[in-house]
Amino acid sequence: MFHLAKSILRIVAAELDYPDDLLVWYEISEMIDRLQYDNVPLGFNEKDVISKIKNAAISFLRLDV
Repeated sequence: MFHLAKSILRIVAAELDYPDDLLVWYEISEMIDRLQYDNVPLGFNEKDVISKIKNAAISFLRLDV
């Protein structure tokens, strides 16, 4: 799922014109990296990230870019 999110980020980055629209995808990317590489307790888990990915993808599709 996380590999798919990184692929979506590359596509979205090419399609969106406004940096603010990319912010959520940058945050998702950072959350994925933290889950994979940090050894400290986090305020989120894998389910939270997956939910954020789904919500961001739905929002992106609604933009009709």
